[in-house]
Amino acid sequence: KKKKEVQKDIIGERDYSNKKLIEMPEDLWKKKEKIIKLNISNNNLTHLDDRIERLKELKELRLSKNELWNELPLKIYTLKNLTHLYLDNNKIVTITNEILQLEQLRHIDLSYNRIERLPE
Repeated sequence: KKKKEVQKDIIGERDYSNKKLIEMPEDLWKKKEKIIKLNISNNNLTHLDDRIERLKELKELRLSKNELWNELPLKIYTLKNLTHLYLDNNKIVTITNEILQLEQLRHIDLSYNRIERLPE
């Protein structure tokens, strides 16, 4: 009997927290598996890679304790399956109306930012 091949699209979780990253890790884009939970907290990210839109299955995104500033990149709003978004302890100033496109979003943490503008 042949052993079953291990699927390469196993739904998974990636933890890149506390790695002193200044950009999103390259291996994130090379893996073939579907990622549901992504933790990139406690790093030095100032922006998100536009390729984040490739993570269509993502339900939980943790970006706490980074250096994200001004407003979120529009690509994050393509993640229609997001239910939990953690953006606390950054330097975000504006949350645009596009966040309303995330209809599955049930929890968002924006504490300890510099928010001056929220959607109306």
